[in-house]
Amino acid sequence: MIPIAIEEKVKNLKDIDSIYGIFEFLGYKEHLFDKSYKRNKTDFNLPKDILPNIENVYSVFNIEKHLFCFVIETKNISRPFLKAVSKSLLDNYIRALLIFTNDWQTYYFTLPQYEKHEGKRKLKLSTLVVDTKQIYRTDLEVISTLNITQEKTYRDIWRNCWQQAFNKERVNDEFFKDFEKVFFVDGWQNILLKTFEP
Repeated sequence: MIPIAIEEKVKNLKDIDSIYGIFEFLGYKEHLFDKSYKRNKTDFNLPKDILPNIENVYSVFNIEKHLFCFVIETKNISRPFLKAVSKSLLDNYIRALLIFTNDWQTYYFTLPQYEKHEGKRKLKLSTLVVDTKQIYRTDLEVISTLNITQEKTYRDIWRNCWQQAFNKERVNDEFFKDFEKVFFVDGWQNILLKTFEP
């Protein structure tokens, strides 16, 4: 069950203050930095060709110096851009949750990780795109899973919250359950009732 409050928090995402508000609601209060804490974009060893696309970088929190969250305000968002920024930050911080936005309406919640593929490390981006004008139940499920009130250590938060939230199989299963419910169970039932009315 998704708390109604989380839906309101997601609908009202509009600036850095509202990002802090959602993480405070999810149990991160003691880990949050001051809202005005902007980082210099040159602090991150980002490729020079992408620096002009970055407006601001906010350090939102860190947990035990092992889990970090950054909000990156950009001019434009593309998959290569997400990948380049994610790789640079992941190489410096190992475990980071990145939130990209170029309009404070659409947010790209991104969990970058390296995974072994044929003996080589390969960058994998798990990204949830949240449009505050059109919020889906799956968006709320994923964001709700980031709640840390039951977890004690950064390892617990990493495994039970962050990795669980961005587990693609789980997200896909929930999406298809919602899809099936709307379009096949309720939808078909209504079509059948209308078709066979005397």
